[in-house]
Amino acid sequence: MNNTINNTIRVYIKKQHSKNKVPTFLTTPEDCSIINTTEYEEIREWKWSGTESTKIISINFNNKESADTKLINGQVSEDLAILIDRIEVSGIDISDYKDKFGIYKTTNGKVLKTHGYMGFNGTYTFKFRYNPFYMKIMCFMLS
Repeated sequence: MNNTINNTIRVYIKKQHSKNKVPTFLTTPEDCSIINTTEYEEIREWKWSGTESTKIISINFNNKESADTKLINGQVSEDLAILIDRIEVSGIDISDYKDKFGIYKTTNGKVLKTHGYMGFNGTYTFKFRYNPFYMKIMCFMLS
């Protein structure tokens, strides 16, 4: 990454509530700005300067219990979850490639490819290594 480039990483997180519970999560690094927060969505933003060769952002979903998932006739009728809906780097949407540069690992160590959906306690970790144009091109070529 060029040392003169400063990027902004913006993550849009949707919260799926159960009847009596709101999902909670932590993000690291903690030096993010909360751009907008509502009952159902949060937008968080980090600065990524050219002096950092890699920026790592983690989202840890941590308050789900088995009783938070309700089934009716084998179908999920109610659930507690979060969705990493959109990721933008300097205004460039790279959401279609979440599982190319991100890893979702549950607390029991299972790695899941969910395209941003976190239905189990665990951590989604994203590594940003290149400028956003290059990331998008590389992810597209690897698809």
